Amino acid sequence: MSEHPTSEVIEAGEESLTQAIESSPAVLDTSRFVDVVSRYPTTDSQALDVVLNSFAGHSQNTQRAYRKEMGRFLLWLQATREYRPDMLRKVTTQEIQEYALFLLNPRPFDAGFLAHHGWRHSPFRKPLSESSRAYAIRLITLMFSRLQNLESEGEAPYSKFNPAVHVSAAYKRRGAKTNRIRKAFDSTEWQAIITTIDNLPRTTAKDDAIYYRARWIFAFMYHTFSRIGDVAALKMSSFRREKEGWYIELVGKGNLEAEIIATPELIYELSLYRKSLSLPELPTFEETTPGVVAFRKKSGNPYSGLSSKSIYLLCKEIFHRAAILLADSDPTAASRFRAATPHWLRHTSITHALEQGIKPRYVQSQARHSSLSVTAGYDHADRSAWRDDFEKNFSYRSKQ
Repeated sequence: MSEHPTSEVIEAGEESLTQAIESSPAVLDTSRFVDVVSRYPTTDSQALDVVLNSFAGHSQNTQRAYRKEMGRFLLWLQATREYRPDMLRKVTTQEIQEYALFLLNPRPFDAGFLAHHGWRHSPFRKPLSESSRAYAIRLITLMFSRLQNLESEGEAPYSKFNPAVHVSAAYKRRGAKTNRIRKAFDSTEWQAIITTIDNLPRTTAKDDAIYYRARWIFAFMYHTFSRIGDVAALKMSSFRREKEGWYIELVGKGNLEAEIIATPELIYELSLYRKSLSLPELPTFEETTPGVVAFRKKSGNPYSGLSSKSIYLLCKEIFHRAAILLADSDPTAASRFRAATPHWLRHTSITHALEQGIKPRYVQSQARHSSLSVTAGYDHADRSAWRDDFEKNFSYRSKQ
């Protein structure tokens, strides 16, 4: 079994770890950006503020990630170079390479220095993995791309060239080799997930709450090909019943709105989860209840939503237990579970749908891939066939 009970993982996710990601630690305090941009940015804080504001249309999770990665690169510059108010103008490719090496073994910065530069806690806590370093460099590349298009005094760009682009390209080439790992669970691995969830303790009321929530999260992510951000943003009012069946209205990656199929099997899973919350079996359009409810209630609100971080931790705990379940009989699968992330569920369900014979254009629409979403939204005859195909051929708990 896990080194810590599921309930402790849940509490950590909802309390300390969620608070860490959503409140203060390792998040740039933008209230420290006190410079006011009248027309052209003349300091790094002004320029970075403009760059971050350019992402206002993205999700809150995306904006938080961009703020952290771009802000902590500037913090590193301020800590390791002679200070100037416009250091980002003169960054070299060699400095980007040095920063990438620093992320392999970052050192903590003095608390006073952090506070002076607007950080409540150190954004560098432990060595970053290859993929995390690649992500950091990619966002720094994006930052400099925006700075190249940001006019400063004299009509010159704030940054004349992008010093990170070649470093980012090198990570991309390495990633092409390392990302060949199959990220879809096969039938044996998927059954191990189902078994792991079914084997969760059911002794106490808290155990039951953990079981039904885990079962619902995995059922929802599987049926809807969702990312964890979709689950965190879900509302019970997102479900809409029409004559031919249920639909789900989602706002996904890039704040794009989409309408997808909710099969009877998924609605059954929803009814089980709602009953565990002492709610009516089916949701209504005016309901304000989150799609996944946190155990810790906020003041004046009996139902508060679960954060993306908590959903991530819950999925990782299930994968951890599935790895233990298969450790003796299938060590390869166990190692894959230890490496898995919640996004593997999206790969898995899309792959399973195609393997089970769902027409690719319906899979594309359910996955909210852009190529066929317009067709699926306007072709009502195809919507009926899309629904029939999913309801007859796609199942969550029967993977033989």
